[in-house]
Formats: sequence, C-alpha cells, structure tokens
Amino acid sequence: MSNHNNWGSIRPKIPNLIGTWTSQYRAAVHDGNKFEIGVETTSLVIEQQDGEFFIGMAVWELDDTFEGSSDIGEEQVTGGDDGFIGIIGSDGTEITLAEVKDSGIYRGRLLDENRLELTYVESDVGDAVLLRTVFVRQ
Repeated sequence: MSNHNNWGSIRPKIPNLIGTWTSQYRAAVHDGNKFEIGVETTSLVIEQQDGEFFIGMAVWELDDTFEGSSDIGEEQVTGGDDGFIGIIGSDGTEITLAEVKDSGIYRGRLLDENRLELTYVESDVGDAVLLRTVFVRQ
C-alpha cells in the first residue's frame, strides 16, 4: 500500500465567491405575535476568501408588503446588515453561512459560477424567519 495520497486530483476546485450576490424573494416571518409572508431583498457582499472560508455582509430590506418587522439581535427593524462567515463544502458546491449578530444560517449550493441557491433559517426566542431563493452575482 502506498503512502501517496491523491486528494489534489479528486477534490474539486474551490470556487471564488468574492463579489455581490443579490436576490428578491418571498420570506415568511413570525414575530411572536403574527405570521406573515412578504417580499424581501438581500445582497450578500462577500469581501474576503481564504480557501474554503469566506466572510462578508448581508444587507437586507423588507418590502412594503410586510406590515411588521424582523430583528437583528433583539432590535426590531425593517432592514439592516449583518456580517457572516461562510464555508464551501468539500464537493465545491455546498455553501453554509452563519450570521455574526443574529442566529440565522444560510445553507445551499452553488448552481454555477454566478448563481447561488440558498435557504435561510432563523429561530430566536419569540421570532422565526424562513426563505428560499437564488442569488445572482452582480
């Protein structure tokens, strides 16, 4: 048996995700008192990448279709920004992002070099948010 390992030949190339990825989508929000579905817009700005790890900022805004608000931490807001850290899976397409100021997690996959399909889940005491969308690199 050889000690030679061929990880380099079987591992996929790590894609470059740096840039701004934007999407408009329907989101479900439950603020503890009310459940509603409305339109939201988010841009994921990936600022730095080191191999499979990356960091950036999610900038989002609730559309006028939402009557209520969401939160960042415990502050009720109708838009804002939150830093995140992320990782690319070993298959080169799986993507996971974790928010810094809140408890939200994005999970999904890179569809091609300019499209990123993600599902977002946030569940704090008193509120929850769910969405699924495709982000497009600008």
